[in-house]
Amino acid sequence: MTHLPKIREEIPLPNTPEGALFHYTPDEAAQWTPFTHSTLREMVRRREIPFVANGRKTWFRGEQIVEIADRYVVKPFKASAPTDTVRGVSGCQPCPRARVT
Repeated sequence: MTHLPKIREEIPLPNTPEGALFHYTPDEAAQWTPFTHSTLREMVRRREIPFVANGRKTWFRGEQIVEIADRYVVKPFKASAPTDTVRGVSGCQPCPRARVT
């Protein structure tokens, strides 16, 4: 059976002042996270992400959605200046047992 998402119309974006305290369902929150609604529910069950519990219902505030999305952003490494060492790695020396051909 395919799950049909339940998404209300005209909901505010999570990163806006109106959306920061708005309560989103897992279906609605999944639009702005790298996860599906079922993965979000599973992460809630394992207590891996912040959420709002209201009886049997699970909700996410906009600020929690932004926090979840930011947690999984991969930031690039800083570009480093080239070095004159072996293979460009600072402090790296060739292995004494390595054969040089």
